[in-house]
Amino acid sequence: GENIDKKVGNGFFSPNSPIFCIGISEQLVALYTQAIEIAQKQPPGYQQLLAGNVNYMLGIIYSNCKRESFEISKIEESVNRAKLFIQEHLQTDLSPMLIAENLQLNYGYFRRIFKQYTGFSPLHYILEMRILRSKQLLYTTELNSQQIAFDCGFEDSGYFCTLFRKKVGMTPLQYRNKVRGAEK
Repeated sequence: GENIDKKVGNGFFSPNSPIFCIGISEQLVALYTQAIEIAQKQPPGYQQLLAGNVNYMLGIIYSNCKRESFEISKIEESVNRAKLFIQEHLQTDLSPMLIAENLQLNYGYFRRIFKQYTGFSPLHYILEMRILRSKQLLYTTELNSQQIAFDCGFEDSGYFCTLFRKKVGMTPLQYRNKVRGAEK
């Protein structure tokens, strides 16, 4: 359906390689057994439960295949160091070139391995981490959008609000009201 079409379209899965050799995984067997039980019992919302279960299994399979396809030592270490650097410098004027320079890697090589390993370009990852941080601040603080924008490394609060709305589907204020309203 539409869900798997998106995963194929985004490069997570390919019709050219429809079979994954995963061996025996206790976690996957447990999830599969759980899916069978849900399908048999058909509790309220069982279709959504099954969809979530299948997406979780696909995520595990994808992650395991990606992990095996990399020379774990050097590439994983570089990507993890890049992620840490991003987290530590999220509030600054951070660029993928600066990260590559800090890791002492060629920018083109760094960008390629980072995207292959995480599924995101370094710039996209930075933006995703900034949006994630802004969500946390919207939920846990009373800071206004401009303060949050600057705290998350955005130089322009208007750009932050536009990007937030594009990524989340609502304005920062609407998001704050929604997540805080869910508590009550």
